[in-house]
Amino acid sequence: MSGLRFILGMANHALVVSEPVYRPAPYEPGVHFLSATMDELPDVVNRHLQDEVARRKIVNNAYQKITQNVTMEQVCMSMVELIQRTHKRK
Repeated sequence: MSGLRFILGMANHALVVSEPVYRPAPYEPGVHFLSATMDELPDVVNRHLQDEVARRKIVNNAYQKITQNVTMEQVCMSMVELIQRTHKRK
């Protein structure tokens, strides 16, 4: 369920901090969200609470990604393309 969690946080200008996620695409750790092990989480969160510029950069990158590239239109187009590719193979 990390995808939904990411979308909700990013769309609401929240800094998303997560444990490492397998295949986080289309998001990039350090660009659209923060990734850290459980042991690293306190330091990563504290560091970004102190660094407003870095925090805002990640939040803005994530918001832009969600609102411009991860839209319902884009998701539907991806599904149509996948169906077309699958259909051509048969």
